[in-house]
Amino acid sequence: MMGLRLVLWLMVAQLAMTFPADASHLPIEVSFATADGGEVYADLYGQGVHGVVLAHGAAFDKESWRPLAERLSAHGEQVLAIDFRGYGKSRAGSKPDGLDEDVLAAVRYLPSAEVSLFTLIETVLGPFWAWVGVGEEPSINAMIGGAIVVGTLALHSGVRLYRFRRRTAAP
Repeated sequence: MMGLRLVLWLMVAQLAMTFPADASHLPIEVSFATADGGEVYADLYGQGVHGVVLAHGAAFDKESWRPLAERLSAHGEQVLAIDFRGYGKSRAGSKPDGLDEDVLAAVRYLPSAEVSLFTLIETVLGPFWAWVGVGEEPSINAMIGGAIVVGTLALHSGVRLYRFRRRTAAP
């Protein structure tokens, strides 16, 4: 599992180096409510059609994402880097451990037409890593819901790839 995390971090680092940074893409601090009554503070970068939510790990905060967020914003993406409840000014609602509420509120907050696959994979894999970490067995409903979301993402990505290849192959 540690190997997978390392690979994911290396992919994010490579992505961060791919796009040029631009100082004109400075963040705007925003806040929004979660479904359980909490409040999430975040930095909003850019104004793109696609939205990317960046959710930090336990040893980091929203500032940790700044280099990547600036680069994605310079590339035309709208980026929201959040502080989970208990970090920075963000505070918990009725569910103190409801990190999923923070991510879902961030996705709902973004006015972008589409929220990136980055975000959706995080919301699917985040609970999985938590279950593995604490040795908890997910319910059948959680597994079915996760399978539906992952299947939908795979189908959506496949259709987009097919359309892109068809467009670029046309004379």
